[in-house]
Amino acid sequence: MPDPRSNDAPLASGRAVVRRYRPGKDGNWVRTLPDAPNTAVKGDDASSWVVEVDGRAVGILTWTWIEPIDNGAAVISRLYVEPAARQRGLGTQLYRRAVSEIRKSFRKVGVHLKTILLPGDPADPAAAACAASLKFDGEGGAFTRHL
Repeated sequence: MPDPRSNDAPLASGRAVVRRYRPGKDGNWVRTLPDAPNTAVKGDDASSWVVEVDGRAVGILTWTWIEPIDNGAAVISRLYVEPAARQRGLGTQLYRRAVSEIRKSFRKVGVHLKTILLPGDPADPAAAACAASLKFDGEGGAFTRHL
């Protein structure tokens, strides 16, 4: 029986859970991307969120705000869902939960979140489709969403 935390484990059709990555409690959630073998995904701080299916992390979102903070802009530096878990709405669930938490973080310092940037190539059909589904517009080497 495959390890349920392994990339090789089959993806069950269980309930998805989005939660904050817990440094020190989750260990290093590092996994080599199947479609980019020399790249590792690592959730390494409190600004990272994971989506799990049946207790296995299958996606991650990491964000930070753009200095100066009073400009109201954040960047999603990583948004990744394993290929076997795509087309199930998991990335959308992860994004919505993270944006809710990003807004809370901005409110704590008295700033309104106005813009979210998502790095990516607008000429890449998969990236463009993902960004469009989340209501981002392609501009240069990134996608932008004005709230």
